[in-house]
Amino acid sequence: MKTLKEVLPRAAVIFVIFAILTGLVYTGVLTGIGQLIFPNQANGSIIEIDGKKYGSALLGQQYTDEAHMWGRIMNIDVSTYTDEEGNPLLYAGPSNKTPAGAELSADGSKAVITDFLTAAMNPSVWPRYSHTIVAVLIMGAFVAMAVSAWYLIKNRHKEFAMKTMKLGAVVGIVVSCVMLVTAHSSAVTVAEEQPTKLAMMEGMYDSEVPPLYAFGWVDEENQKVITPFSIPGGTSFLATGTWDTEYQGLNSLAETEQYGALDPETAPVNFVFQTYHLMVAMYGLIMLTVILALVFTLRGGKIQNMKWLQRLVLISPVFPLVAIQAGWFTAEVGRQPWVVYPSATSPEGVSLLTNEGVSQSVSAPELVITMVLFLVVYAFLMVAWARTMGRFIKEGPVVEGAAAADAAAVAV
Repeated sequence: MKTLKEVLPRAAVIFVIFAILTGLVYTGVLTGIGQLIFPNQANGSIIEIDGKKYGSALLGQQYTDEAHMWGRIMNIDVSTYTDEEGNPLLYAGPSNKTPAGAELSADGSKAVITDFLTAAMNPSVWPRYSHTIVAVLIMGAFVAMAVSAWYLIKNRHKEFAMKTMKLGAVVGIVVSCVMLVTAHSSAVTVAEEQPTKLAMMEGMYDSEVPPLYAFGWVDEENQKVITPFSIPGGTSFLATGTWDTEYQGLNSLAETEQYGALDPETAPVNFVFQTYHLMVAMYGLIMLTVILALVFTLRGGKIQNMKWLQRLVLISPVFPLVAIQAGWFTAEVGRQPWVVYPSATSPEGVSLLTNEGVSQSVSAPELVITMVLFLVVYAFLMVAWARTMGRFIKEGPVVEGAAAADAAAVAV
């Protein structure tokens, strides 16, 4: 079997080829087509007056027609961003969850970028970034384990499968433990910056010390969580290390000036509650699977004779995939009714309601065409990736002895 040192050059060549195809050739072809057919739109539909570029006609415009989809405009409801000297900036803040580094102009019509680094490194950047990277590493470890399980089920390349299973399980258990740290950091950020989201995640309508739920159902009409089991103060302990920290509920938050736009009666509380707890449940399955795989791989390779565990590991990449998607649903739906959330550390007045963060310049057909094109392109890339990876997996690792024997047979 080829060593890692022998395989790495081939892997590097494949990486470079795909980087050129997807990063240069693909983008170059699309750019050329765009410049040839509709150059103005391809260049961003820039508004230019007397030689000065003031922004895009497609961003930051208001309208109330319900036929159009709500956009995800960054920072605040304006069409022109300026620096402190009034010069136009084609720039939008990097976070609609915890906007920073800007302030409203005196007339409230513009966002003035006061500190680029503060805007780029806003309070939630590192918790969200680290949480995302660790999730991707978990996904990679589970894919490696699943490939190994497939080889064991097919009784092929068993030596390679056991080595890869061991490596994947070790990486998986390490990054899954690190996930506890990043998850705690993200939870603290949500509690400090987005209290209405935290209240939805735990189904809290009234101020209380939040319990820890394994599962449940939010009765939105009666404003309570229906569950057979909970740990009193459990969520408080996970967020703060104490069992008695009280958090505001949706009703009291809606009475404040900052979160007055929130209507607890129409807020998607149960949806956010379910997606959040689905994510947590998937994490439980992730830990259970990786522990079983590691233990029975290290204990004399017993996993080779455990078909049920092999099949569990084979489907296990579904667990982190569902957890990631459920986490994004929690993050994006949980910030409603704002597209730009009025977080605790946001510049005063910097927020934007979802039903106001839309563009009157993009028609419904244009939006549909754009979404369909995205779907087609990414579906093509997914199929191409799946076929390529499937071929490599079916082929398996190249065994030098077999390759030599084949060469000898050809020579004869």
